[in-house]
Amino acid sequence: WECGAPLGEPVVALESGCVSSPGFDELVVVTYSGRVMSFTPEKLDAPDDEGLELPGYTPAPGRSKKNVREESRLKALTEDLGKLQSKLKEEKAKLKAREKELQAKAQEQAGSAASVRHADGARGEGPRAMAADPGAGPAMQRFAVRCRMELDRDEAAHTVLIEAPLPLDYVTLTSTVRLDLLDDLPPKVNPQSQPGGEGKGGGGGPIVGRSKASDGKAVLATYRFNDGATKASIRFRSNEGESGELTLGVVAKVGAGAPKASHVITLAVKPLSLHHRVHALPSELAADQRAREIAAAAAEDDEDDGAREAKGGAKGGAKEDDFGEGLAEVVDLERSEAKSADPAASRGGATPEADGIDEWGEASDAQTGDGPAADDAAGGPGGSGGGGAAMHRLELTGAFSLRMAHDWVSACLPEVPPYVDTGHAGRSGGSSSAGGTEGALSLLFVNAFTGSELRVSYGPSSLVVQSDSVSSLAIIRDLVAKKASDLRVDLEPDACRLSKPAAAGMLRKLDPKLSYQLELNARAGLVDALEELALAEMTANQTSGMAAGGQGGGAESDGRHQAGGGMAAPPWLAPELREVLEGAARLRQEVRERPRALQYLSGVLTDLFVDWHRFHQGAQSDVRHRIPGLHRFLLNEYSLEGLLHHFGLL
Repeated sequence: WECGAPLGEPVVALESGCVSSPGFDELVVVTYSGRVMSFTPEKLDAPDDEGLELPGYTPAPGRSKKNVREESRLKALTEDLGKLQSKLKEEKAKLKAREKELQAKAQEQAGSAASVRHADGARGEGPRAMAADPGAGPAMQRFAVRCRMELDRDEAAHTVLIEAPLPLDYVTLTSTVRLDLLDDLPPKVNPQSQPGGEGKGGGGGPIVGRSKASDGKAVLATYRFNDGATKASIRFRSNEGESGELTLGVVAKVGAGAPKASHVITLAVKPLSLHHRVHALPSELAADQRAREIAAAAAEDDEDDGAREAKGGAKGGAKEDDFGEGLAEVVDLERSEAKSADPAASRGGATPEADGIDEWGEASDAQTGDGPAADDAAGGPGGSGGGGAAMHRLELTGAFSLRMAHDWVSACLPEVPPYVDTGHAGRSGGSSSAGGTEGALSLLFVNAFTGSELRVSYGPSSLVVQSDSVSSLAIIRDLVAKKASDLRVDLEPDACRLSKPAAAGMLRKLDPKLSYQLELNARAGLVDALEELALAEMTANQTSGMAAGGQGGGAESDGRHQAGGGMAAPPWLAPELREVLEGAARLRQEVRERPRALQYLSGVLTDLFVDWHRFHQGAQSDVRHRIPGLHRFLLNEYSLEGLLHHFGLL
């Protein structure tokens, strides 16, 4: 049987059994806000005239089972509501009596204390007495909040999902790290947060207010909710390399006169927060796929060659039969003479190429370990050795344990288990090829924004990091050095091996994103001028039409707006400018949805530029004076070749 209903909130409990319909197993569901729902396979639309043999049950012919049960349920709920109202009146009467008693007691204490002019008596003890007595005043309503932070890989941003059993009043956000709050994007507030499937106010977004950062806080913001929603999401993007805490204060709407309580939630923002765990690196998967395709193509070629050889052999046999036995003996004699004259053929047909020697009598690249063949076997120049993309390599060694290394990796990267199984790590010897450490643990990550790949392999006294982004290596090295210094652990001088193919590959990954954002900003900057030009053209056409005394010009100008919100372009406008003008609404929306994407990309490239020169030329190199020139190049004359030249890769 199939049944369902939109809940609009998580399920916290689930059980099955016979509940309200004898002979039918029902499914009972409890939601996060406390709703209890049951799903039954019984046909409730059937007429209630079957006459169940139950004591006290009276069938109702002509009406469905659903209607009869809803009427009985409504009657029971009405009785329960009356009892609750009576109990509420009794509790209110007790509360008022208690308040009068406390006020009288406070006045009596204040009068006795006023005679001696005691400091506490001058302030009065009424509020203090009420605060000390747990039964004084209205009770504070406590509630639980469900909160989790997820990485939206499509937007390359974090989403904080908040859910409370009560309607949300407002949420305060404070952060010790810089955050790019993406409240410009369409809000993801739950429109089905109320029982019945529809939230009050149509599920509109929150009102966001930002304050000036102070007291060591980098971001201060408030989200106010006016639609009675119990769910909300807050999206932001952090800068990799910065770590800190994100603190949320969730305040729910309560009854009039009741004190409000704030539920405080603290979330960690890690230095490499835009990375996420993967089971295999995309470059290695692509390399494996190419290898399988090449192997399949080679197998097909071998099959074709075998079929052609078999076909040729059959034709040769037929010709020998035609020439007769005498001619066959002559051919056999010539073959035997040729074999005696060629020693290589008598050794089984071996050729110099088969022994790794080319036609010039020199050893091939595959035998010497040099040249392109050896690079391909090793995964490319400076590669990871796993058949994937080229990567930089950083190795940190010292007197630290596996647990220490795991804690350092967990402090730097998300989705790392809180504990490490040392017994399993000692038994796993397959990770040594990835990190160079016997029995090491290996974790794989991909950056959701840049697409850079990261492999972290660590074990006792060794931590190896491989990535095509030199900034990832710099961030991990700085964090590990700080953690080791706090624990007074001595680290050996790090061994770093940079790869120019890896650096160039990283820039090629960023090139499509940067080119698109630069073109988008350039096209969006032309929209206002082109619309003004088109409006002037439209006005001129209307004026000329009215001067001619006809209505045709005005009717024609009325239809010069596109269905998508853009304005029709004049016929003499260039095709690329006409496309910009007709897609003005789409361009504005795209810029509004990603207002700071170009600025973020520029920051990523700046970090890569600084870290590359710091690793490549030493810690004493200072290239900060070249950063303004890099920014001018990115905004005015960007090209991939020029970017590679700025990094010294050409």
